[in-house]
Amino acid sequence: MSQNEQAQEAFDKIINHGRTAEIRNTANAYWKACSSDTGATEEQGLNFEKAIQNIPLDYRQPTVKFLEDLHSCKASCGEDELNQCYLKFAIAIVDRIIKLS
Repeated sequence: MSQNEQAQEAFDKIINHGRTAEIRNTANAYWKACSSDTGATEEQGLNFEKAIQNIPLDYRQPTVKFLEDLHSCKASCGEDELNQCYLKFAIAIVDRIIKLS
């Protein structure tokens, strides 16, 4: 499965089962933009990132390492590669930020 296919699956899960409405909404906005011709902006990525950081610490703890990895990726990549950092991030955290009823 390609990274794009994994990312699509991850975002589908996050959009449908994300722990909070903020996570679901920002993930939806980011994925729609990422899938468009214009692509996602850094601001949309930051909104998604902030939504994850707003999870109460008890639930956010499993995502801390991946947030650190995201920050490292963003610091070492070019602007053209920024979306790849967010796609890897979503793939890594998807099972940690969803709730299945």
